Amino acid sequence: MKIVLRLVVALFFPVISLCGYLAFDFWNANRMARMGEGDGISVGEYLSGWVSFAGAVSKGDDPAAAASSAMPQGLAAMLPKPPAGWTSRPTTPADVDSYITAEADGDAVHYARAVASERSGKGMEQARLTYENGDRRVVFELLRYPDFVFTSFAAMQIKMELSMAGPQFGARSFMTVRGMEIMEDQLPEGVGLRYFVGDVSDQIWVRALAPRDMTDEELLPFFQTLHVPAMNANVVEKVNGMGEVPVIVLASVIDAETRAAMEAEFAAEEARLAEERAARDAELAAQAEAEAKAEAERAEGIETDAESGVKVRKGTGEGGTAGFADEGCTLQGSRKVCGGVKAPEVPAEAD
Repeated sequence: MKIVLRLVVALFFPVISLCGYLAFDFWNANRMARMGEGDGISVGEYLSGWVSFAGAVSKGDDPAAAASSAMPQGLAAMLPKPPAGWTSRPTTPADVDSYITAEADGDAVHYARAVASERSGKGMEQARLTYENGDRRVVFELLRYPDFVFTSFAAMQIKMELSMAGPQFGARSFMTVRGMEIMEDQLPEGVGLRYFVGDVSDQIWVRALAPRDMTDEELLPFFQTLHVPAMNANVVEKVNGMGEVPVIVLASVIDAETRAAMEAEFAAEEARLAEERAARDAELAAQAEAEAKAEAERAEGIETDAESGVKVRKGTGEGGTAGFADEGCTLQGSRKVCGGVKAPEVPAEAD
């Protein structure tokens, strides 16, 4: 019985501390998810994020496990179906090399080759297919980041970095596929490829490479078979209506007025996201500053009274000065004496 009691006592405080941290983390994550037009996250989604994170950690860095999960069946099913006259196969890094010249910009080369290469990251799912027709090749990549990134406040920095990812060289509106915006990143000369990127709630990312001489109309059969409804169903922060409308809009074939309206809407959305990112950065910075200040005060022995909010410097408890905020104070009899002033002597009573 004593052993059981000791075990319960030993586990009590760690369990209470863990529950307190999870409650605080969920509150912060839910508050951040509700910023803008977000609906927040449920307790179930939050806990599933931790489950997925624990599963990713338990897998470790075993190369065999990484190889077996390089083409997850779920993501592969969301990739485009081969159009008529095309075949598909797993992607290799060499699939893009023939489109790159010796004069190509180094950053652009690394940027393009990353689409055809395995990416590192705990819990990340990824799938790639190369579509071939003669000597022409189109590469599609699909990435899904783990739920933990979008359900835990502890991973907020990674989430913010994903929200700021996107075209690096020059964005151009390319296509809207059932509510998902696809942008073209205009690579510099020397890289004979067109680069396309789109995402669903920053959690699932679609990237594609195609020969520079392929037209928008030739690429349309690839993008129109992307399984957008499945992508939206497999993210934490789902987008209302995405994937439900069968509309595909190719920016190059719409009239100038509609295109201008689309570009203005895209610019407004980018500005809104930039404001949200700035607000999040400011809130995180303020929270970090407040935590650092509180930690510094605790180190100096200053604590805040829970009821009054008044900050009190606790004494050291040495030399009879416990409980005094003033330095150099002592107790003489029942009096508090500070600054080296001695208490007046009380004359002895006459016999």
